[in-house]
This record gives sequence, C-alpha cells and structure tokens, in this order.
Amino acid sequence: MSIVSRYAINYDDAVEVVNDSFLKIFKGLDQFNAENNHLNAAFAAWLKRIFITTSIDYVRKNEKRLEKTIELSDKEFTMLDSDENGEDIMSYKEIIECIKLLSPACRTVFNLFVIEGYTHEQISQELKISVSSSKTNLFKARQKLQDMLKKNQV
Repeated sequence: MSIVSRYAINYDDAVEVVNDSFLKIFKGLDQFNAENNHLNAAFAAWLKRIFITTSIDYVRKNEKRLEKTIELSDKEFTMLDSDENGEDIMSYKEIIECIKLLSPACRTVFNLFVIEGYTHEQISQELKISVSSSKTNLFKARQKLQDMLKKNQV
C-alpha cells in the first residue's frame, strides 16, 4: 500500500490498485523464477515491480480525471521504523500530501526517479515519453515541492 499510495490520489483508488496488483500477482505466479539462494529478495523485487507498473497503468488510465480532482487522504499507509518519532511521521505525511498535489505527470516521474530509483531512460520507456520530458517533469516537481515546503515552514 505504501508504494501505491504515492501514485493514487485517494484511499479508494489505492485499494483498487492494490487489488489489481494482487490479481496480477496471483495470475502470474507461475512466471516467477529465481535462484534458490536469493528467493526472498527476488520475490520482493518482483512484487514491487508489479505494484509500480500497476500504479503507472492507473495513472495513465485516470490521467484526465486526476488532473481535475485533488483529494488528500487522511489515511497514510507506511511501514514505520521503530526509531521514528511523531515529528518524523508528521514530516513524512506532509511531504506525501505535497507530492499528491503535483500534477499526475510530475508526481509519477518524481516517484519513479526519486523514490523508486529509476533512470530517466527507464522512465521514458515505462511512460512512453521522451527523456527530456522526464527531466522536465522532475524539475517542475522538485520546484513545486520546494515552493510548497517553504510555504509550510512560514
């Protein structure tokens, strides 16, 4: 849910994407292959990839609707570290809320590049956009996030 909630604009859509992801996982389980000594890591990476691609499909499918609707969810799903305190969690939630305010294109590129670690070339292939569009969307996303975070500090 933590991966999907970065792409989905509200809780109901996130639940739908998670359900679609699990359906793909169960249908494609026979396609999963890994070496026995790295089975857990390979399986986790395979699952993560499915959740990301299903989230990207969601963004593509709902792009026009997402541009018109911005809804912040008060339900954030994260895996908490035992070292996190209330201030850390609050900061994380504020940042996620700011990310959700970005346009779908900027939000998707930001998530893929900054959080998932994709390169601009991988993003351009995945989203079927040019590398320069990926770079431009990342630049815009970072600029908008900086502006939003500065406003929250004042």
